[in-house]
Amino acid sequence: MKKVLFSFLALFLFFQANASHLLGGEMYYTKTSNLNEYKVTLLLYRDVTGITLPSSQNVVTNIPGVSTITLQLDASKNQTINMSCTFPDVEVQEYSGTFILLGSIPVTGYDLRWDLCCRPNGITNLFNGGNSGFAIQARMFPGAINSPRFLNLPSISGVAGKKQYFDLSAFDPDTQDSIYIEFTNPKEYTSNAIVSVPFDSTYSKDFPFGLNVPTSLDPHSGILSVDSMT
Repeated sequence: MKKVLFSFLALFLFFQANASHLLGGEMYYTKTSNLNEYKVTLLLYRDVTGITLPSSQNVVTNIPGVSTITLQLDASKNQTINMSCTFPDVEVQEYSGTFILLGSIPVTGYDLRWDLCCRPNGITNLFNGGNSGFAIQARMFPGAINSPRFLNLPSISGVAGKKQYFDLSAFDPDTQDSIYIEFTNPKEYTSNAIVSVPFDSTYSKDFPFGLNVPTSLDPHSGILSVDSMT
């Protein structure tokens, strides 16, 4: 089975210094040793000078009998990373919780969704980004015991005027499955649906650093190439 892992790196890279809210996140699920039990993990990134996140988060699903999964903060796993000169201190907060899956997963799959309003002001590559929300989604398909996840935390900074490479590699505990990594538009949940947040006219999902900045993402290795020399 091929699994697609989406990456929206741009939400970590294009803030002005006055941004003070949530920066991004990741969600994945893992089969536990207990019968039909799954663990959901949510990683949220925030500027340490900004808002404080609550001790629990809710994940909404369309799984029969499991409409909401409550995730609790695991403070012992919190850590601080350096992402750029703009955000030298970004706190990574980890939430987790379990649920019991009864019956088989349909062909269309089950969705797990976390969402929050709103994004920080000052995002330069999104159109009206400060008025849009966050949405992170994981999908369970038949035969998928675990979901893929990124191998490293996105501790990324770059220098203008150089060609640079960044490691966005991922792994899957289901070793028989293959992973395909690609960019996607940022998402928000509105009007009972997950929709794309539009880029500013001089950016796109495949060129999050600007249409004039050659950018490529290897779908198998997860190596991102950014050539800001041109």
